Amino acid sequence: MSVRGRLSAVVIVLAMGFGHAGCSDDDASGAVCGNGIVEAGEDCDDGNNLNGDGCSGSCMDESTSECGNGTVETGEECDDGNTTNGDGCSATCQDESTPECGNGTVETGEDCDDGNTTNGDGCSATCQDESTPECGNGTVETGEDCDDGNTTDGDGCSATCQDESTPECGNGTVETGEDCDDGNSDNTDACPDGTGGTCLDATCGDGFVHTGTEGCDDGNLTDGDGCSATCELENCGNGTVETGEDCDDGNDDNTDACPDGTGGTCLDAVCGDGFIWDGHEECDDGNLTDGDGCSTTCISEICGDGTLQGGEACDDGNLTDGDGCESDCTVTICGDPADCGDVNSFICDVNTQTCQATQCTPAAGNCGTGCTGVTACCFEEETGTGLGACFELCDPYDFACPTGLDCTNVNSNQGAGFCQQPGPAAMGAVCTASSVGTGCVAGSTCLNDGANDACFEVCDFFGSTPSCTDAASSCHVGGYCDTAEAVNAANIGELCTGTPAAWDPCHAKGDGFAGICVNPGSGLECVELCQIWSLSGTITTCTTGTCHDDLASTYFGGDIGLCH
Repeated sequence: MSVRGRLSAVVIVLAMGFGHAGCSDDDASGAVCGNGIVEAGEDCDDGNNLNGDGCSGSCMDESTSECGNGTVETGEECDDGNTTNGDGCSATCQDESTPECGNGTVETGEDCDDGNTTNGDGCSATCQDESTPECGNGTVETGEDCDDGNTTDGDGCSATCQDESTPECGNGTVETGEDCDDGNSDNTDACPDGTGGTCLDATCGDGFVHTGTEGCDDGNLTDGDGCSATCELENCGNGTVETGEDCDDGNDDNTDACPDGTGGTCLDAVCGDGFIWDGHEECDDGNLTDGDGCSTTCISEICGDGTLQGGEACDDGNLTDGDGCESDCTVTICGDPADCGDVNSFICDVNTQTCQATQCTPAAGNCGTGCTGVTACCFEEETGTGLGACFELCDPYDFACPTGLDCTNVNSNQGAGFCQQPGPAAMGAVCTASSVGTGCVAGSTCLNDGANDACFEVCDFFGSTPSCTDAASSCHVGGYCDTAEAVNAANIGELCTGTPAAWDPCHAKGDGFAGICVNPGSGLECVELCQIWSLSGTITTCTTGTCHDDLASTYFGGDIGLCH
């Protein structure tokens, strides 16, 4: 064969050889992975057949890896063709041969994996179940103060993983700072480990009574406080004079020279110690104060013995009430002389409501002498007795009385009254006035309403705006509130309107009126009323003209006049 023929044969053989090799790496379409050319059926071709470089050994795109396709792609440590955990390659194609706690995947050797490495949230930092803590595993789990990897007491973390830095007396374990701990919660044995216990060996002065060893323990080593320095009871009445005692005769008797009975002191008997010493004291009330029934010398103070002693306001030698000195030796509180027992011996003082001897010298029909005060006047409270009592006079229209007293206008329309004590009867109620009392509550006075005596609210008739609490009442001339009166519409100086009658009220003023309808000339004219006299002298309340006593013979009478 010629050289040319031989070369041709070689070329043919080589060509056939190359064609065979290409068929081994190509797919059915004829694409060759690794030739650097992206051909049909390929996602990529980076000129090699290596996995994990972005283009797999089968020329598939690894930029979006697909776990479970059997090919290890970008971001995968393995790919065993499935997405099952626990077979060496996890469901996220991560190597399970060395588990990684905190990746959120439960791997070989892990009880749990909650995606973090935090203790105390149910899954520990080593991915162990914390629902049932295991003391001694080195991990502080739920219910544990500490976990030092062992179950040994006394090393700072107990066998139950509790902090031993602050010892717990009564837990049955002798910890730092404790002498003992028998765990029986009893403070009366050799190791007080109950509530408030110390877990220190029992000793006198620790405040716990050691049964069978101590009679008492008051927490100190001081004698004379009831429990001695050796924890023995110190008792008054045991027959032994101990620290703090003057005596102790052991006879359980508080009435002799050494009171050592129940509540006794074992101090020498003395007035004021609260124990009556037989043969020496009449009484002993535990103090040295006179006037409380037992004197400072322990002599009984008796009301009714006729001797005025401390604490007594009076002592008339008897225990009779209502005679000026009551059975408890207080002064009789009176409403009139009759309350004092003898009207010929006592008057009833209006200011204090106490029974007293005569205060002043009365004068028949006039104010007597002997009283002091702005407008004080002396009167007989009981006619014919000659005993005088002092009263302050007052003006019923401005009620100027000492504090606590009310002005009573005895004659209804007079310009002077008496200052008296308020009484119990309410406004509108039946009342009984006395020589010292109005019989009515403050702000009212006892007057006859035509049927009986009753309490009427007082008002300032001559004031600028007379007023009554009850809207259905009006202020009357006498300075008291009673049934409302119809007031004629005429003003002062005008003829009364309508068909008026003589004495009809006119010219309304507050809850009262300023004038009356009278006939000074022709027809009934509204004429202003005025006050002729008061304690301060003549009062001219006239808008025009002067006040005249024109009404003395009328039903107004008293100290009321007309202006003209």
